[in-house]
Amino acid sequence: MPAPYSPKPDTWVHLSKGRYKGDLAYVWDFDEEQWLATALVVPRLDYSGKPQKGKGKQKQKTRHSQGLFNQRLIKQLYGDFLPEEAFPTVDELSAFELASCISAERMHHFRELAEAQRLKPGDYVVVADGQSKGCLGTVHSISGNEAVVDLEGETAQETVALRQLRKNVVVGDHVQIVAGPEAGKYGWVVSISGQSLEIYDQDGAKEVIWVAFALTLMLTFRLLRLPR
Repeated sequence: MPAPYSPKPDTWVHLSKGRYKGDLAYVWDFDEEQWLATALVVPRLDYSGKPQKGKGKQKQKTRHSQGLFNQRLIKQLYGDFLPEEAFPTVDELSAFELASCISAERMHHFRELAEAQRLKPGDYVVVADGQSKGCLGTVHSISGNEAVVDLEGETAQETVALRQLRKNVVVGDHVQIVAGPEAGKYGWVVSISGQSLEIYDQDGAKEVIWVAFALTLMLTFRLLRLPR
């Protein structure tokens, strides 16, 4: 566009670049400070079902026909699209550790959710949310994103979403640190304070490590656990 031209809301323009080059668009909004326009344009959808050839800019040169979204045709070509919330693994989260836009508190929460996906039958857990919040128990079985838990002090089993469970680590447990600067180290839990654990490093002898609770949830064995 010529430099002096400023798009105005409720007007029409022709787009000059990208896959919609030359297409008519309706200007919905224009931010003069950011020089950013929000426009409505009829999409160019690929209903061929064939992968695009070429790389980078060569792919961008492909211009499909304009058309509205056809749910029936999309299902025939690509199958059903069932969007749902994703649950990253601990390893996947490590790539986002330095992202300043994600607070340490939120990242801690995401690590806990990632660890919950690694629970297995026999693990000691604490219910972190829901009707039985705060209750302790043992994972009996897992199916999909839910676990059947034998709650301590209860005769019945309860089905709980995995995201509502956390491993129940207690003083005396032998654990492995699974993420962070101390990842890979083994030791014994000597104290718990809030969301942090004090761990006696078995390889560093007298060294004591403080780490976030969510980073140490790989329980290797339990030294002592007396029935209540």
